[in-house]
Amino acid sequence: MIKSKFGDAVRSKTWTAQVNEVLCKIICHNLYCVIMEMHTLGISADFDRKVREVSEKSAF
Repeated sequence: MIKSKFGDAVRSKTWTAQVNEVLCKIICHNLYCVIMEMHTLGISADFDRKVREVSEKSAF
């Protein structure tokens, strides 16, 4: 599934860059799966709520 979505070629030249590119493709795939399941199950994430709570605690 990763190869069909993001391509089967690795364009980087060095071994380290190739590994990093493949790891980035895996992260993108995982994010895609999470977002797809959120839409499928009707889950809404409220990340802003946590940011507001932290900023209120650290207000001057």
